[in-house]
Amino acid sequence: MNYQEEWRQFSARIQGIIEAGRFLVSTCTPPLTAEKDPYNIRNHIGDSIKRLRDKLDVFERSHAELPSGASQTLKNLVQNIPKTNRLSPNELILSLSQLAIFETEMSFLLSDTQEIIRNRAERAFEHLIRLITVDKQTRSLWADAFESGETDCEKLGATHLLWHGIWAFKAKGAGAETDLVFGDQLGNEVSSRVADGLVLTEWKRFRNNDSPIAKFEEAREQARHYVSGVLGGIELRTHRYAIVVSKKPINAPSPPNYENGITWRHINIAIDPETPSKMARKNS
Repeated sequence: MNYQEEWRQFSARIQGIIEAGRFLVSTCTPPLTAEKDPYNIRNHIGDSIKRLRDKLDVFERSHAELPSGASQTLKNLVQNIPKTNRLSPNELILSLSQLAIFETEMSFLLSDTQEIIRNRAERAFEHLIRLITVDKQTRSLWADAFESGETDCEKLGATHLLWHGIWAFKAKGAGAETDLVFGDQLGNEVSSRVADGLVLTEWKRFRNNDSPIAKFEEAREQARHYVSGVLGGIELRTHRYAIVVSKKPINAPSPPNYENGITWRHINIAIDPETPSKMARKNS
């Protein structure tokens, strides 16, 4: 389960605790005191808050990929919420208020889909590199695609990315987003229904006499005039991918290129990689 999905469960739980506390406080006449709680509801709510605090602590430590602002917000809450379930009326009200503020802030910090799309794209490429390394059938498919040409490589790559919820496309001019598999203009209707994000990619095939740097530059050049954001909220606007497919691993430019607010990631897909124990990571 990714952190977005897990957070939705936490958010629902927090809202339930807040609602229970609101009901307790609103139904106490006179106002809630340490003595006026005949059913011990205050401590039951305190138990729920303590368990939530402990689980949020585990959540924060289990997801290194969390945005830094969200991670710090989690740490602050875990520090500030009392570690005991024996809360005085004032401590209960304070804890519920902290939870309400925290839930709003976290939901805002995690609502940006850009990082989610980027993480899934990175995972898809890492999976592909490893799959080619360990699976003979996958290596054979890519060897055939390499010999057939660049178009077959990008079709195979785009199909793999869709497995991870990423719809890869290439650009022809400023506003012509092209599907890599069927070659027609990309339509939001289908892509948004089946994909979590759309990512601009440019694929190149590396031959023995080619220059690695020149090949990656060729990939970037073809997409420089693309107008980012045309495809709306599910398009990854911060990163673009230059992918060079080669027989043996090659050196990708390092570090990534930053151009006009865009990060270019350089990915080398080697169809005849070295063994996992000896493979030097070529991507930047």
